[in-house]
Amino acid sequence: GSIVAIPSIVLAVRNNLWSILPIDLVALGWVAALWRLRSLSYRPKVIHFIAIVFTVAIGLMVNVGYVAQIFLIAPSVFAVVLLGMRPALVAVAASGFALLVLGFTGLARPELAGFPKDGAAPTILAMANFVFLGTLIIVCCGTLLRKLTTSPADLDVFAASLEGGKKALH
Repeated sequence: GSIVAIPSIVLAVRNNLWSILPIDLVALGWVAALWRLRSLSYRPKVIHFIAIVFTVAIGLMVNVGYVAQIFLIAPSVFAVVLLGMRPALVAVAASGFALLVLGFTGLARPELAGFPKDGAAPTILAMANFVFLGTLIIVCCGTLLRKLTTSPADLDVFAASLEGGKKALH
């Protein structure tokens, strides 16, 4: 985090983007606190980590613009890899809801070619596309992880079958 946050802080200060500074500092402090809290178990640490990424994504969307929307996919991917499918679906839903709130409040409004700049349609369409693609990504990741966990057992069955066939041929 510091490898990315420190240059970000330097660039923000150099370019008078003072609103980025608190985002990076809060994220760095939060990560440092998590690192120091050895008593926290795995799940709460992961949830905090995902919350950090979500917070940074929202902060960047508000301060940099809608281009930072890509950061909102990270909490879902981390959730599916580290916690499972249900938490990942919750993360996608939370990100979709955040996109709606940011769009409707005007804090981060998408600009889509052919749509009016201040209407509900661009916000709803951007959110729907985000949720659709986010869901596809986490379902693919979840399926891959599930297959990877069962593949050693499948290989054992296959090896036993080959061994049985070898004995039968012998």
